[in-house]
Amino acid sequence: QPFLTGLDKGLALLSETALKGFVSGALARYRRNPGLGTRHLALESRTGQEHCASLQVSVGFAQVRDRLQRYLRARTGLTLALRPLPEVAAAPGLAPGALVCSDGHAIYLPVEIGRFARRQDNLALYALLVRLEACFHEFGTVDFDLEKALERCRPYMGDAIPPDGKAGDLERFLGMFTDKPLAADLFTVFELGRIRQCLVRYYPGLVRRHYPLL
Repeated sequence: QPFLTGLDKGLALLSETALKGFVSGALARYRRNPGLGTRHLALESRTGQEHCASLQVSVGFAQVRDRLQRYLRARTGLTLALRPLPEVAAAPGLAPGALVCSDGHAIYLPVEIGRFARRQDNLALYALLVRLEACFHEFGTVDFDLEKALERCRPYMGDAIPPDGKAGDLERFLGMFTDKPLAADLFTVFELGRIRQCLVRYYPGLVRRHYPLL
């Protein structure tokens, strides 16, 4: 039971090798003092928590949520929430293996990131995902206006009528094309290019430091 408690509190984020090392250390403590060993294994002692942190490479969403939430509000001024990605894992159009997405209310992030061998790099990836996804809110992607788009595209598309439905403006706009997936891909390519140019203008340091990580 102490081991299961420790898993819930952070041991589950350790690699297999690191977890074996932690358990071996806890058992050695248990042989000397059962009470201390049990608390160590359950992460109920400072030494146990510090031992786990020293071995941990993966980073959990719960560990970074508050800090990233403060950054997000300071950066955008918007009341966007940060939520775990599984809440929208089955959303239509979400690419397999996607690390981040957002809607008008929240940015969704992985429950855990362990892509790199260094904990600091996994922390940096969490921050990067939030910073980049915030750009779609800061630079107007989510404010796509169907009427303005139709006005600008009328010379090329004539008086085409977007499909009805409850979908948002962007989805209705893309639905006007005979090959909607291709239209969505092209929109994404050009929009990401526009976002990058905005970042180069307003946050050049972010581009230099973080784009290579992608």
